[in-house]
Amino acid sequence: MTQPVSVISIIGMVFTVLISIGLPIALMVMARKKLKSDWLPVVIGAGTFIVFAMILEKVVFNSIVVAVIGTDKLTSNIWIYALFGGLEAAVFEELGRFASMKLLMKKKLNKQNSIMFGIGHGGIEAILLVGISMISNIMVSIMINSGTYDATLSLLDPNTRAITLQQISVLWLSESWLFFMSGVERIAALAFHISASYLVYRSVKNRKPLLLCIAIGLHFLFDAGVLVLSNMAGAILTECFLVVFAAAVAVVVFRAYRKEKDTSAEEQI
Repeated sequence: MTQPVSVISIIGMVFTVLISIGLPIALMVMARKKLKSDWLPVVIGAGTFIVFAMILEKVVFNSIVVAVIGTDKLTSNIWIYALFGGLEAAVFEELGRFASMKLLMKKKLNKQNSIMFGIGHGGIEAILLVGISMISNIMVSIMINSGTYDATLSLLDPNTRAITLQQISVLWLSESWLFFMSGVERIAALAFHISASYLVYRSVKNRKPLLLCIAIGLHFLFDAGVLVLSNMAGAILTECFLVVFAAAVAVVVFRAYRKEKDTSAEEQI
């Protein structure tokens, strides 16, 4: 049956929940207060991720590709998988940013709101892909440690019980530090989404397609690098890559942000 989940692991899960849900909210409040930005770009950014990344990319496009090519052919070679996965995510998400800013933010397109857009985009990704699942992990871990989860498992048929045990065994088999790393990964991803949103904003504002291409290229390197390193180098090097890459991009973007003059949203487009 189940085995006890380390207290350190549960603390790591709580840390990741605070980062995945608490950090985007805190950033929204801080950006609103300090940058005098609007709330609407947060909603547009979040909606852009849901529509372009979760629906058009994951549901529609992936279904077509898997039906035509097959999952085995895509995943059998890590380099092909990284090329496809990285390019797919980069194109859909960055073109989604571009389209949303171009069509939905004409009256609110300024550098402050580009930051709010990025917080919304990266924040909803963190909440939906990590925060919610980590809350579920915490609840299951508490039930396991209190002895009530085994009683629930006993009510299942043998096949379902075996599948469920295999799925939740990661909670006690994984090293505790890995649960903390999920939170660190979200910090890096959120920083990158904010940076990419600023680049795409400048592409729309200044009518410079090259900046959009740069955003797509950086996003590709970010995602493809994760896929390759996680498969070949392990979790530690993968997380180091994420943090260093996101930090480097953020530093360059922050300098560009500081140099750009403040202008009203009405003057941008």
